[in-house]
Amino acid sequence: MPGHRTRSDDGLSLIETLVSAVIITIVMGATTTFFINTMKVSHSQGVKQVAIQLAGEAVDRARAMPGATVVVGRDRTTTDQQWAGAPAGVTAYLADMVRASDPAAINPSGQTAALPTVTRPVVVNGITYGQNWYVGNCWQPVSGGACGPTQVAGYAVFYRVVVVVTWADNRCVASSCSYVTTTLINSAITDPVFR
Repeated sequence: MPGHRTRSDDGLSLIETLVSAVIITIVMGATTTFFINTMKVSHSQGVKQVAIQLAGEAVDRARAMPGATVVVGRDRTTTDQQWAGAPAGVTAYLADMVRASDPAAINPSGQTAALPTVTRPVVVNGITYGQNWYVGNCWQPVSGGACGPTQVAGYAVFYRVVVVVTWADNRCVASSCSYVTTTLINSAITDPVFR
């Protein structure tokens, strides 16, 4: 055609646009994967944080009880059943104490005790958590040190309360996660008087 000039980049704008779109799609795909993984980890950490708060609440509940009242209502039968069904991660804690129960309690009163022998369900943000209290005795030297399962004359007797909070999550072994914490409670019913 007379009077028509051709440029060296004619016809490339559509190809360049398509290549740019493909590159942007690849980069956004990689970035999206990063953001999705970040959101999953953030959600998982939030769920674990709630479990830690529930464990702290459960420990505070036990600490608010004076001395030997931590075992009131925990009958021997349901206590034995609770200990027999303890998760694998809890058995090491239970080995450091001797099972404690209320000798006056009858089966199944442990299920409704202040620190029940059955899982107490708590729902937070649509996720069901289970609070569990395991109560046992341990003995500690008066001078301090580890509180162990062997009764020794002259040692101070304590209640060890092991709190386990469980929840379902496919990122944990057998899709069951748990958080464990413990506390020691003086076995005396009344607080000591200092002079």
